[in-house]
Amino acid sequence: MRLTTRTLTLVLFLFAMLTTVAFGAPTIERGVSVTSADGTSYSAGKYAEVRLEIRGYTSGQVVTITPPSGWVGGTGASDNGGASATVIGGTGSSSISITPNVTYTGGGTPIRVRYPVTVGSDAVTNPQTFTVSEATVNASLAGVEMTVVVDGTGTVSFAPDALVSTGYGLSGVSGQRVEMYYTATQTMSGGRMEVTIPYDFGKCDAGLHCAYV
Repeated sequence: MRLTTRTLTLVLFLFAMLTTVAFGAPTIERGVSVTSADGTSYSAGKYAEVRLEIRGYTSGQVVTITPPSGWVGGTGASDNGGASATVIGGTGSSSISITPNVTYTGGGTPIRVRYPVTVGSDAVTNPQTFTVSEATVNASLAGVEMTVVVDGTGTVSFAPDALVSTGYGLSGVSGQRVEMYYTATQTMSGGRMEVTIPYDFGKCDAGLHCAYV
């Protein structure tokens, strides 16, 4: 069969109509996504440095992040590296405003924001959400959910189930191994333990390996 230009145009038109009926109109998704870079659990009423990563941004299109009620910003949010952006706000109860200087491309570098803050004292209402909005975008954007917890208590000993929580080491001798066991009075799911090393134990690294004891 020989197809004329008019016949070919009609065939393409019918194919487009059938495609739309079968698969529906294409969906266009847009808008930023914000995630936490270092955890989503914070101690009630304590100072913290929240680090957020922003993707899907558009150059010049302002992204606004509003902290949960009761969270009080300190010195203000700041650019923490990553893609170029201007970051302002984040003091007191004010929102954080981020103006990207470039447009995000898939798999590209996120904008990184550092937000020093005193966490709210409400540890009952959870999760608590950092809301996110983007200029000229009316769609509802996903926020960043945080969990606020009350610091727990427990007991540290130098042997499992030890009756006397005392340990001994040789003064001035390096390479000694001190094992500590912590028994929490409440669940530690999602929590963390902080250990303060005595000042005269020498310099310790992140793995609690000290220069000397």
